Amino acid sequence: MGAALTIQELDDSWLDCIQPGYDELGQPNFMTPTGDLVTGIFVDIPNEVYHSLPALSSSGLKKFRVSPAHYYREYMSDIERKRTTVQQRTLDAGTYGHELVLEPDGFYDRYYRGIVESQMEKGVLFTADDLKKELIELGAPHSGKKDELAKRLLKLAPEKKIFTVMQEELAKANPDKQLIDGVVWDDAHRIMDSVYKSVDAPVLLEDGFSELTVIATCPMTGLILKCRFDRLRRDAVASDVKTTMDASPEGFRRQIEKLGYHLQEAFYTHVARAAGIPIEHFWFIAVEYQQADICEVYEIGPKGKQKSMFQFLQHLNEFKAVSEDEDWYGYSKDRTAKTIELSRWA
Repeated sequence: MGAALTIQELDDSWLDCIQPGYDELGQPNFMTPTGDLVTGIFVDIPNEVYHSLPALSSSGLKKFRVSPAHYYREYMSDIERKRTTVQQRTLDAGTYGHELVLEPDGFYDRYYRGIVESQMEKGVLFTADDLKKELIELGAPHSGKKDELAKRLLKLAPEKKIFTVMQEELAKANPDKQLIDGVVWDDAHRIMDSVYKSVDAPVLLEDGFSELTVIATCPMTGLILKCRFDRLRRDAVASDVKTTMDASPEGFRRQIEKLGYHLQEAFYTHVARAAGIPIEHFWFIAVEYQQADICEVYEIGPKGKQKSMFQFLQHLNEFKAVSEDEDWYGYSKDRTAKTIELSRWA
């Protein structure tokens, strides 16, 4: 276990700057009565409130690096595009796994596991045709809608197990809780299990704060920036939990570069230091769960950190210029026609 992973005795004066997100009357400490943001380090700000704060985030800057037009579409236009069911399920597994790892308190008071059709025992009835077949065997009327068939069958044979009825009974047994798809539930718990089976990941999650919000004024651009640490230990060692299709060193390196995790690290480090947090180490807890259950812990090397910070500051200055000009152009600022050459693989 490296020295950067173990808890260090460092300057912890920044801890005195942490304040609750809301005062005793429920008023936000991070915002003035006129709606202006207050810089500082805050705990217990709900996720949806954090995302609504009018400040530039790491996600926003990563979107901007694709093009200013992409940032405008995501954060400034009123156009919405829905995710597919597969995308939703994948993202939810990561979201709930993230919650189990970082904020497990009350998880089972908030959610319940849905039953999975493929995991049901033999004899459970799923379709209207299944119900009709049973009614025919009992010599009973077999016309009508599915819910009517289910009620009729249960009156005649209350021992029969009907999938939709089982779902309804489960919901009634869990009032005021949110349903999680059973497959997603299992994925999320495997994510948690993988993290805590790791040698080093649990050490990074010790003695610190989850979902810590930092709001700071950039000393170089004057922009108001925000970030939300997955986990920040009291010795200012940061960690971020990432689900991935490939947790191998090479596979996760590709994901870092593709999704801009290196820029996220630079952004968070910059904001933290602007707020007086002496952050030196930022670890990624990479969790693979779809094809295998694996957790690996990585830190970007010194040369990579230096390069990432340079790129981050370059994007930040570009963002300031574009936002001042209010010209949210696409891939080229001049918007002129261009010649492209085919690759050698064409």
